[in-house]
Amino acid sequence: MEKTFAYEELCTLLGERRPVLMLDRLRIEAGGSRATGLKVMTMSEEFFAGHFPGAPIMPGVLQVAGLQQTGVALACATGALATNRVWLKTMHRVKFRNPVFPGDRLVFSVERVPDADPATFAIRGTVSAGETVTCEGALSFAALPAERPNRAGAAFCPPLHSMVPDAEHANPLDIRQIMEAIPHRSPFLLIDRLLHIDTANQRLIGIKNVSANEPIFAGLNTPVLPGYLQAEIGAQAGCVLALEAPENRNRLGIFLSIDDGVFHDVVVPGDQLLIDAQTSGRGRFGRGEAKLYVGSTLISAISLKFAVVER
Repeated sequence: MEKTFAYEELCTLLGERRPVLMLDRLRIEAGGSRATGLKVMTMSEEFFAGHFPGAPIMPGVLQVAGLQQTGVALACATGALATNRVWLKTMHRVKFRNPVFPGDRLVFSVERVPDADPATFAIRGTVSAGETVTCEGALSFAALPAERPNRAGAAFCPPLHSMVPDAEHANPLDIRQIMEAIPHRSPFLLIDRLLHIDTANQRLIGIKNVSANEPIFAGLNTPVLPGYLQAEIGAQAGCVLALEAPENRNRLGIFLSIDDGVFHDVVVPGDQLLIDAQTSGRGRFGRGEAKLYVGSTLISAISLKFAVVER
């Protein structure tokens, strides 16, 4: 039997609300294997202030957020998952087909697909604005472990990974220099500092501090940094690296796809993420690989594609 959820019901079902929740209403199709979410885009959305000032475009990863939320709602409403406390495990072949602007109305269409792990809920989905597909891809997620991540002992304030170069050999960028390289601004600038950038070898090492004061945590019952934002951190790092190359100065980086994303552990307030990003390819199109660490623990690994275009 078909079931429809209004916004306030979604907040309860998902344990999420503004500014995180990318759905205004949702419908579970008869049969319980498909769901459809709806989100109308308005200039009042908070993320448009930082993505981008004077040229508002919905971040691609927030389309992924809407797909994940539609899938989690499907899982919870049908009893496939007993909790809304979930974490993203994988992304596969997520493609950003067309940009989304204020005034668009997005439809998230999701269906459950088989997965080898019985504890994992896997989906395939598309996002459309009218007749135009804006995003598509496959995700999987599972219930969070019952116990919160242990940040006691050495994990309370772990040292940075040993890959960080010493001061004598480092080529750092501060936040002002990062903002000169890319157009992202708060609340959607997700890199705090670059410890080292090597454009010749196309590699950088950076930091993102995860504070309890992040605006996103106001919209989450469970304060865990979503995997789709970890993908955005990797993408922004790759964007800085590509645009710092002399031939790309004053150009713009466009996020084309997330070929694969694997999430090994969760990120919570107080964590300092170390970003290790590498790019390959010269010219208009490139590939990027980003790994995020807390201390020496690998948190996530993301493979992506991007394009460099004129502003």
